[in-house]
Amino acid sequence: MRVFAIVMITTSGKNLIDYGLEPVGIYSDIQTALDYVEELENRTSNKECIYDIFEFGLDKKPLLLDFLEKQEKAKSETLSDMLIGLMKSGLIDQLVGEDGNFYYVLTELGEESAKNKLIPEQIKKYFIRRKK
Repeated sequence: MRVFAIVMITTSGKNLIDYGLEPVGIYSDIQTALDYVEELENRTSNKECIYDIFEFGLDKKPLLLDFLEKQEKAKSETLSDMLIGLMKSGLIDQLVGEDGNFYYVLTELGEESAKNKLIPEQIKKYFIRRKK
């Protein structure tokens, strides 16, 4: 079953970063929600307030959680792609630590590239120090 939530969005007017989101009503029919939004807009003179309708499925995973999971997956895939690219280019080698996790060390070419700042900052934390 789908439900439609009317939300009131308010801003301070001076700073668009400061806003509030407040549920106003929940409806099983989109047309009913649209009618109420129109009536609310006609009766509200506050220019710092607008109304919107969000659609939800009952007992479904929250949309925000689904978004965060997809974002995390994309970030992980991007990191993997970067690491694979660095390994293919000969800048890093992959090792398996005693804890079973993957670690990366710079090759000689990678050491030289690191001096020239060619290694992306977001993957440097996965490197282990090479014993000399």
